[in-house]
Amino acid sequence: MGDPKTVLCFGDSNTWGASGRADKQGVRLPYSSRWTTLLQRQLGDDVIVISEGLNGRTTVLDDPHNWPNCGRTDLGAANGHRYLLPCLHSHKPVDLVILALGCNDLKLRFALNPVEIAKGCRLLVEDIRTSGCGPGGGAPKIVLVSPPAVQWVAQFHADFGPER
Repeated sequence: MGDPKTVLCFGDSNTWGASGRADKQGVRLPYSSRWTTLLQRQLGDDVIVISEGLNGRTTVLDDPHNWPNCGRTDLGAANGHRYLLPCLHSHKPVDLVILALGCNDLKLRFALNPVEIAKGCRLLVEDIRTSGCGPGGGAPKIVLVSPPAVQWVAQFHADFGPER
């Protein structure tokens, strides 16, 4: 039996395991309830699922207002583009990257449209393809997860506002 396959889940608070409730900001779901844990359970022992989620992570944007999630000293820490390649290299060989970013790019302060957000995702996909971090120094396979459908609720995080 060979080494297990490696699946890297690179995302935002959804990958981190945030509760998703407006009244529970910064609260993490129990380990057993996070989607990355459920994925690990489904895939079994022949696969290692690595959860690399960070609250507030964007595709390619620095967010100086995200310091509560990243520390006060590195205001670019939530920029997915800055951390993706070091992350890939630290876990190589990576068989599959599940890229789940774009939600935080919708924040009002960035004023991005869907095409601009897709361009950020495309840059990350290209970084993965050319990383040499897959088996044999090739490219890992990629699953791009689109931001989930969002619905209007009475309570929402002010970063996203009623216009989004």
